[in-house]
Amino acid sequence: MSALRTWISLCVFLFPSLAFAAGQFLPAKGYSLRSKPLHVVVGDFNRDGKLDLATSNQDPHGSSQYSILLGNGDGTFQRAHTYSGGVPEGIAVADLNRDRKLDLIMAAGSVAVLLGNGDGTFQQPVYYSGANFGYGVAVADLNGDGLVDVVTTDDYYGAVVVWLGNGDGTLQPAIRSGRFGSFPTAVAAADFNHDGKIDVATVNVGDGTVAVALGNGDGTFQPAVSYFVTSEPIGLAVADFNRDGKIDIVTAGVGGELVFLPGNGDGTFGTPVISVMNATMPYIAGVGNFDHTAGLDVVVADQTSQDLVLELGQGDGTFLDSASFPLAGNHPLDGAVADFNNDGWLDVVVPDFATENLSVFINAGKMGSETSEKQIVK
Repeated sequence: MSALRTWISLCVFLFPSLAFAAGQFLPAKGYSLRSKPLHVVVGDFNRDGKLDLATSNQDPHGSSQYSILLGNGDGTFQRAHTYSGGVPEGIAVADLNRDRKLDLIMAAGSVAVLLGNGDGTFQQPVYYSGANFGYGVAVADLNGDGLVDVVTTDDYYGAVVVWLGNGDGTLQPAIRSGRFGSFPTAVAAADFNHDGKIDVATVNVGDGTVAVALGNGDGTFQPAVSYFVTSEPIGLAVADFNRDGKIDIVTAGVGGELVFLPGNGDGTFGTPVISVMNATMPYIAGVGNFDHTAGLDVVVADQTSQDLVLELGQGDGTFLDSASFPLAGNHPLDGAVADFNNDGWLDVVVPDFATENLSVFINAGKMGSETSEKQIVK
């Protein structure tokens, strides 16, 4: 161990760019899919206690595919296995049939359900119609029966569509809500007013709004209330960003704005707070405490700079640029966050549509502590 620390210290002294602060990332490792990934989710698909990856893809001819990368538990992944089927847009993960095996839910207007076999493979997809084109998808118990339900965006009607789950892996006929906004691209489910009923929010790129509809507890919703946030908002994250016990909303705007919409705890939201990012075409890749400080942070994948950009949360709804890390591709659209190597620090994965690969960023938190210690000693 002393030799390793000496080597790290020498690297820091000779090559300062190799010194990592807590909450920053090692250089991205790329994984080829030989298919064009759009969205990615994380789960233990083969029940070995190691996190795996699943992506929704298009092949070069536009057909639907999905890829599975089994995790080794050390931050690396096995070679991707790519399969035909599903739909090539939004993707979510849940146990729809209560067999303790994770299933995939994919959305692109219709919904495809792929039941998991528990070994990293999935059954043939079953398709459910009822929505026009829309790739935002979320899973939650929308009617309080203890079963997982599915909600997606419907771009044509500017609405959301609900498929209630039967608990056996099948879904009931679609229920379309009232209007949410123009071209909703993402949907999130949470209890915004603390009444025990799940509510939903969408981000609407066509009119620059976030729309929130309170749940009735039966899978239907009250009329949506819209909040203008920024021109062309992309992506949606819900969490308590200002540590007041109320759920807030964050979205990113084309041009480089990270917009914080503070929750009032009653289902309404306050005045948006804007933080300027070093990213002009940002897609929210995930939310988490990447540097082990008090505030939740946001990572965005920027198509313009082709970087992963870390925005450090200050715990009050504002964010500061931390650092940028080159992607292993140039057309990111999504991302996911998890601890891939079980070291207690959150890592990030970003799919890249153009180069047909995934960028996996391992958090350098522990190395950051060691290099900082050596720098102090010197």
